[in-house]
Amino acid sequence: LENALRGASHLSVQRCDSLFWVCASASGAPPLPMRTTAAFPADAGRCYTQLFHPLLDRGYYLAPSGFEVGFLAASHTEAHVDGLAAALLSLQATLK
Repeated sequence: LENALRGASHLSVQRCDSLFWVCASASGAPPLPMRTTAAFPADAGRCYTQLFHPLLDRGYYLAPSGFEVGFLAASHTEAHVDGLAAALLSLQATLK
C-alpha cells in the first residue's frame, strides 16, 4: 500500500508492521512521517469522510474515522491491497 500510494497527489499512508492509516488532504499529500494527529492537515478528517463511502461502495471497508488505524491480516492478499490502492488513487481527484 505504501509503495502504491508513494507519489500520490493528495494521499499519504503510514504503516507500522500490520497497522496502517491513510491521510488525505485537498491541499496535497500530507508529509510523512506523521507521529501525532497534530501533524495531520486541518482538512484531513473532512477529506477522509469523502473517501469512506465511495470505498465502501467499491467493497473496501476502512475505519469510519480518519484518525483510526487499519489492520492488514494474513487473509488479505496482494490483490486486496492493490485493489484498495487503486481505489484510493482513483478517488483522490474528488477531494475538496
